[in-house]
Amino acid sequence: MREKVLMIVSNGFDPDPRVYKEASTLVENGYEVEILCWDRENNYLDKETEILRGIKIKRLYPYAQYSTGLKQIKAYIKFFLQAKKYIKNKSYDVIHTHDFECAIIGALLKKERKLIWDMHEFYDGFNYSRLRSLLYKIMAKFCFKRADGIIYVVPEQKNRYEKEVLFNTKTKVVMNCPEEEVFQGLENISSNKLRISFIGNVRDYNSLKLLMEVGEKFSNVLININGYGSAYEGLKEIEKQYKNTVITGRFNYMEIKKYYENTDVIFAVYNSDLPNTMYAFPVKGAEAIICGKPIIANTRSFFGDFVKEQDIGFVISDKSENELYSVIKSIVDNEEILEKKKENIKKIGVRFLWSNEVLKLIELYDEVLRDNYEYKE
Repeated sequence: MREKVLMIVSNGFDPDPRVYKEASTLVENGYEVEILCWDRENNYLDKETEILRGIKIKRLYPYAQYSTGLKQIKAYIKFFLQAKKYIKNKSYDVIHTHDFECAIIGALLKKERKLIWDMHEFYDGFNYSRLRSLLYKIMAKFCFKRADGIIYVVPEQKNRYEKEVLFNTKTKVVMNCPEEEVFQGLENISSNKLRISFIGNVRDYNSLKLLMEVGEKFSNVLININGYGSAYEGLKEIEKQYKNTVITGRFNYMEIKKYYENTDVIFAVYNSDLPNTMYAFPVKGAEAIICGKPIIANTRSFFGDFVKEQDIGFVISDKSENELYSVIKSIVDNEEILEKKKENIKKIGVRFLWSNEVLKLIELYDEVLRDNYEYKE
């Protein structure tokens, strides 16, 4: 009999790339997977249930706007209560929660099931108030205590939280690398302009606005912002002021290849005040690498250091207009500078494929479900 997995996500799953990759991997390895989604902005009212690549999807609709902080608490509680009601008479072997707010729900609903906390980000990696930080610390301690398995996305998470994890909790670092087949057959589209693209979750307004402003200083530069997120509406409102910027909005992950085909350089710069920025290895960084695209990243960050050491792009401060201008001007003046970066990317591309991470995910499930504990000292 196939073991049943319930994944819980706090978005509408359109689809969420990491969740989709993990769910697909589990289905391919004999698990029965259902994803319970909080479609908080009600974008998929016509798709309450569906099946995608063998994955069952169920959406719940307590309305809330993204990035409104504690204003979402009422809708969050409704989502918890609806989730509790939905799974009441259903049998699952594992509850696999994605990110912190869903880990709390999973910890509360665990009962006799196994619980896996998929830690997409540092739960304490934002500039919260002291009260909110304290509450999160208390709730995180509860989640650590209840979790049978924890999935980290970067090694720094494991180092940071190692002392908080119980001795018999299984852990793995499963990086958010792209699926090779999504980018197969990629054909670069030629252009007489230098195209600098952001592709992904549009949530850092200031960094992207800076990119738009600097892009205006060049006649032969095009800025592409592809994706949706909390900063999308604000950027879309000012788009008309920038003749060199195109903002496309939400897209299906399976269509992502076309955006990489239409770019020369990937912009992966975020708010440097947040630990989540400084220690992360963004998925768009891995996507850029397997697509052979040079990268602009944050200086003095884990990913920025990697970009600099491997010589696969450029590093700047997220607050420095002059540094971004200098990088773009250096490329405009000598586009051959990108060729060396591309050659270096070719040398490391094979390291950043989802196929390298699959075994770690399956091993974690096997260890969690079989209680094959290797006790920590």
